Amino acid sequence: MSVIADVYNGIVSKMAELTSVKTVELYNSQYDNEERERPTRYPAVYIEFGSIEWLMSSHRVGRNIVNTADIGRLTQQQKGNMEVILHLCYRTMKDEKDSFAEIDVIRHDMYKLLSNYQITTETTGMQRLRDEQDPNHDGVVVWKTTYALSVEEKAWIDTDIVDANEESKDPIELELKMELDIDNDIIRTGDGK
Repeated sequence: MSVIADVYNGIVSKMAELTSVKTVELYNSQYDNEERERPTRYPAVYIEFGSIEWLMSSHRVGRNIVNTADIGRLTQQQKGNMEVILHLCYRTMKDEKDSFAEIDVIRHDMYKLLSNYQITTETTGMQRLRDEQDPNHDGVVVWKTTYALSVEEKAWIDTDIVDANEESKDPIELELKMELDIDNDIIRTGDGK
């Protein structure tokens, strides 16, 4: 499974802890297309993936790389910075003052629930970037909160490459491609330069 699916499933699972939220789904402009969509139970949270800025590939630190071919296999993983926008949607027959007070409680509970939430070992904790009201929806109050997290995704795991810090049962032979002159006075004592 990809890290994007892991993030989505992790947020859906975590949001299940908020009993005040009745619907959690992937964002697909549901509140703008209610006449064409199936009915929604409010309050609802829709998960939208913003940009994911992938960093250049690099091999992991601490690997025992035998030759340059191994470096190519190790580059099949990338780290990136992901933005996730949560659309908190609320529909009520109350006036705006009462409905905003109710949605603000849910918004704050959602923040407490997701603040620094680490979904998997391939992600950092979720950090809130910004909040904004989206006021252009007939009868639906929408509050958008953007979270940022760093993620790592692997194309595959190379089982032939061993962590250098893992203990080996057999001694590792060191093959030197040059002669050591251990009786050389300059090497043994230094030449003072």
